[in-house]
Amino acid sequence: MKYKDILKDYIPSSRSKRPGTKLEFKWITVHNTGNPKSTARNERDWLTNSENTRSASWHIAVDSKQAIEAIPLNEVAWHAGTSEGNNTSIGIEICDSAG
Repeated sequence: MKYKDILKDYIPSSRSKRPGTKLEFKWITVHNTGNPKSTARNERDWLTNSENTRSASWHIAVDSKQAIEAIPLNEVAWHAGTSEGNNTSIGIEICDSAG
């Protein structure tokens, strides 16, 4: 898979999930969703689900079949747990599912 193959499906701007702040990229932060039934589409859609009240987000969710970019790679996402991590790293969510 090449970057051009990543589906870009950006979430709307919001203070809690997509603040629109410029990212000073230095690192990549990788998380595992810990949810064996999830897919990249499920993870992306959770960001805009009205039941999701968490102030957390990431740039790209990946499963065995696709990758979806939810926040542009030049913007901050809330995924690293610290201001420094959020402001300097791209967040990747890896789905456990077989897709």
